[in-house]
Amino acid sequence: MSFSLKTEQHPFGWSKEIVDVINERNNTVLITKEPKLEDVIKDIDISSVLTITANDFKLDPDVHSRVSNETNKGDRRIFEVENPVAHSIGKIEIGSENGNPYVEYSDVQLIPEGERVGPVTVGGKVQLIKPVVNFDFKGFVLDWLEVDSGLKNEMNVEFKLASYETEPLRIPLGISIPVKAYGLAGAEIQLFINYEASGKIFIEFEIVEDSSYNLGVKKEGSDYTPFNRSTSNLSADFLSLKGEAEAKLGLGLNVNAEVLQFTLAGVDITGGYKVKAAGEIDKDRACFSEKGEIYFESTARIGSTKNTFWDITYPFLSIPHRQRSTCSYKELIADPLVLAPGETAELGISGVDYKQETHPLMLPDSNMKLKMENLNVATVNYLGEVRARANAKTGDQTFITVTYNNDRDAIIKVMVPVRIADPAFLDEKKKMVETIGPAIRKVFETAEIVNGAYRDFSYIENDLKTLVTPTYLEELRRYYEEWMHPSLDISLFAEPVSTVLKFEIIESSSTRLVLKTVIPNRGLSSGTNVIYTFVKEGQKWLLDAVDSESFVDSPINPSVDQIHEYLQTSYFEDARIAYISTGIERIYNQPAGSYDERKYYLFTAQTIYSQYKVKFYAHDGSTVLNEK
Repeated sequence: MSFSLKTEQHPFGWSKEIVDVINERNNTVLITKEPKLEDVIKDIDISSVLTITANDFKLDPDVHSRVSNETNKGDRRIFEVENPVAHSIGKIEIGSENGNPYVEYSDVQLIPEGERVGPVTVGGKVQLIKPVVNFDFKGFVLDWLEVDSGLKNEMNVEFKLASYETEPLRIPLGISIPVKAYGLAGAEIQLFINYEASGKIFIEFEIVEDSSYNLGVKKEGSDYTPFNRSTSNLSADFLSLKGEAEAKLGLGLNVNAEVLQFTLAGVDITGGYKVKAAGEIDKDRACFSEKGEIYFESTARIGSTKNTFWDITYPFLSIPHRQRSTCSYKELIADPLVLAPGETAELGISGVDYKQETHPLMLPDSNMKLKMENLNVATVNYLGEVRARANAKTGDQTFITVTYNNDRDAIIKVMVPVRIADPAFLDEKKKMVETIGPAIRKVFETAEIVNGAYRDFSYIENDLKTLVTPTYLEELRRYYEEWMHPSLDISLFAEPVSTVLKFEIIESSSTRLVLKTVIPNRGLSSGTNVIYTFVKEGQKWLLDAVDSESFVDSPINPSVDQIHEYLQTSYFEDARIAYISTGIERIYNQPAGSYDERKYYLFTAQTIYSQYKVKFYAHDGSTVLNEK
C-alpha cells in the first residue's frame, strides 16, 4: 500500500510505501519507506502536451528564502530579493507579454552550483515564446520527450573568477516551472546559465539571443534517437575585460518528465556563445581580439534520478559567429605582394596603435573589409588569401583596399600593391639581392694589410665599381676608411638575407629597381628589413643604396609554406619538417615596459638522431628549438 503528498521539492507528489500501521490511543502512526520505482510507475500510461504560462513559474526555495517583499500588479509578480554579499536589494519580476511568460532580473545575486566562487550578479530578461513540453511514456518505456519553445534572452552576467582554471559553473536562475498533468505527472523546467572560463580576470558578459529550441529524444525500436532542430540568432559582447579568457556562456533549459518524486526522463539544453578573447576593454578605450562561436549542447537522460538507465548526448553543434579585433589604431601597415601568374599568397596586415606599438591582425576579422581594385589581375577573399589570375602578365599591377572599422574610432584604410611577375623575372631579382652583399664583402676581404693597416681604398676601388654606382661607392669608402681595421671582423653584409621569408618589388622600371628582403633574427643580431636600390648603367644593374626598416614598422609575417621552406633549407637540410599549429604569445618588451603580441608557428623537425619542436616567430624570424 502506498500514498502520495505534495512537498516544496516534489510539486507533483511524493510517494511513500506503508510498511506498518501503529495505533496509539488517539494517534495512528504510519511507518513508511521509499518505494521502488517500478512499483509506482509500472502501470502508468501517460501521453501529454503541456503548455506553460507565467502562473507556472515559481521561485526556487533558496531564492524565495531571501525575498523581503512581494507585490502583485495585474499579471506581474515582483519579488525584492536580499543580496547576501552586496547587502543590497535586487528584483525579480515574473509576468507575461502577449501570452508569453518572462522573467526579468535587476542586480540579483545568485550562487553557482559546484565550486564556490562567490555570487554571480545577473540582470536582463528571459522570455519563453509559446513553450510546450511533449512526453509519452508507459511504465519504464519513454517513447517521446520534446521541448518546443522560442527563447528571447537579453541577459548580462558579471563575476570574478577565482583561479586560472575554473570548473564549469552552472548558475540556477532561481526559477522553476512545474507543469502538472493529470494528478501525478508533469514536467519540471528550470532555467540556468552555464559558464566556463579560464583566466584570472574580472569579467562582464552580455548576451542577446533570439532562439528556437526544439529538441528531444524518441524511441526507435530498441534504441533512442536524439533530434535537434534548434536555431539561433545571437550576438554577444564583452562589457569589461582585462587579461585573457576562454569563455562559454549560455542560457539553458532543463526539462524533466516526472511522476511523483521520480524523474523518468529529461532533456538538458544549453545554447549560447563561446569566445576566446585577450586584451583590455573599458568605457573609453578598447583593444582586444575575439574569436566567437554559437553553440548548442544537449543531453537526454532516461531513467530515475538515482538510477539513470540511459544517457544520450546530443551531437555538438557549433556555428562560427565572428572573429574580430576592436583595437584603436591610427594606421594600418601591410607589405606589398609580388605574385607569379596563378600564384597564391597570404596578406599580412598589422595595426599601429597610439603608443606606436604594432599588432598583427588575424584574418578573418569582421571589422575588416578587403577589396581588390582590378579583379582581372588578382582576387582576394575574406581570409586574406590573394591569388594572381592565371592569365595575368608580368608588369600588371593592382591594389587591395583594406578598411578597418571598430565602430568606435575613425575608419582607417591602407592600399596594398599587388604586382605580377613571372617566375624567371622573380628568380633573377632575388638572385640580385642574395649575391650583391657577398660580392662586395668578398672585395673587401681582398684588401691588403701593410704595416698593420689596410692599404688605401683605391686598391679595391676598381673592383667595386663593377658592382656599385659612384654614389654608393662613397658610402663604401667611408666605411673602409673609418671602420675597418685588421684586428676587427668585417661587419659589412655579415649576415645573409632570406628571400624565402620575404621578397618584394617596391619599384620596377627599365632603369631603376627597388627590392626588399629580410635578414631574420638568427641570434647574431636582431635582424632587419633590407631595401636595395639598383640603377641600370649600360646593360648592368649597379647597387645605388642600401636602407633598413625595423620589424616594428614592417614585420616579416611569412606564410606557413615560406617558413617550411626556410627551415628546411637553412636549418634542417636532412630533416623532415612538419607544421603543427599557429598561436599568439605575449612577450615582454623590456625597453618599452609593455607586452607585445607575437604570432608564432610551431613545427616538428625529425632527424635521424632526434625529434625537435621549432617555434618560429613571424614578427622577426627568430626561432626557439626544443628537443622533444
